[in-house]
Amino acid sequence: DEIQVNASDDFMVVRVTVEIVDTNGRPIEKGEATQNQDKYINGWFSIPSLAQPIKRGMRITAAAYDRPGNRTVKELEL
Repeated sequence: DEIQVNASDDFMVVRVTVEIVDTNGRPIEKGEATQNQDKYINGWFSIPSLAQPIKRGMRITAAAYDRPGNRTVKELEL
């Protein structure tokens, strides 16, 4: 399924990365999200290349970068 990230900043968000980590803290997948202004306001999306069953304790981490290079991270535990 698609992972959606809403990210906005005064200096414009120029890049978003998404990482999926298993219940043991091992990375499953990490990649760049794609901006999609047609579908979502300030929207970015990522479609994982590997099908993974969702397990309690898995984490999805999104990092948004603005034009000056500042980074903001949001983590969601499933």
